Amino acid sequence: MEIFLKHLAYEEIDLMILLPGVVFTIIPWTRRLRSYGAILSAIGLTALLYLIWDFIAVKIGTWSFNPEYVLPIRVIDLPIEEIEFFFVVPFSSLVFYEIYDLKVKTKLHIKRGVFTLLGGSIALSSILFFTHSYTFVVLIYLGLAILLSSFLDPDMLRSLSFWLFIVTTYVPFLVFDYFLTSLPVVIYGKGAIIGIRVTTIPIEDFLYSLSMFIYYALFYRVLSRSVIRSGR
Repeated sequence: MEIFLKHLAYEEIDLMILLPGVVFTIIPWTRRLRSYGAILSAIGLTALLYLIWDFIAVKIGTWSFNPEYVLPIRVIDLPIEEIEFFFVVPFSSLVFYEIYDLKVKTKLHIKRGVFTLLGGSIALSSILFFTHSYTFVVLIYLGLAILLSSFLDPDMLRSLSFWLFIVTTYVPFLVFDYFLTSLPVVIYGKGAIIGIRVTTIPIEDFLYSLSMFIYYALFYRVLSRSVIRSGR
């Protein structure tokens, strides 16, 4: 028995991801936590960063989308569901960060230089995987995310609440990315990945998710502070 309807599979996955975000906008307590202007701006910045990569990746054959599981509506070369993905994921996820940040005040005693060194090392390690286009780019994105955070907001990386948020994001990630890679909705090009998988999920997807949520949280925090300073 099929779980998803063909051609609607990716759309149905997006809608399943969106559902918690819709619920959070209805619950008064969680709705009051959210700075919607900062959320939308953080989503827009991060989506732009990843959609540029997405467009290029499709062009060079890093990955493609199985026409059996997506709608025929395309934005340039990307299925409309792929565009939606970068908006529904943070909309539903960032409330967890807000809740953790409100409740968990523990700080990790790690110097900023440690994160700077870690981010730089990860970015430089991409050279070792130059022939694997996905691995190469995801290491650059992750390294730069940590580097940028170490300069703009090292307190985010030092906060236990942030890392609890990251761990929480991996729960739905394992479910939904399993569907995307097992049907498969997403098909990886020859040589694009190093071939290590957790069930059907390439190890690169774990790094992709981590980098993406670092950018979402970083931009959200920076923009939230801007909103507070402006009094809006």
